[in-house]
Amino acid sequence: MFKNEIYISDNHILEDYLGIKLTMQSSKSEWKRAINIFIDRMQGR
Repeated sequence: MFKNEIYISDNHILEDYLGIKLTMQSSKSEWKRAINIFIDRMQGR
């Protein structure tokens, strides 16, 4: 937690997560971004 930012993993802050708006029509890159955040969070535990 640096500079009033909340880290949800080693590499991602809360705003990264909140910025994801997934739908079935979301692009592959948006899905990949969401999956990478999830993986980073799980592997960091």
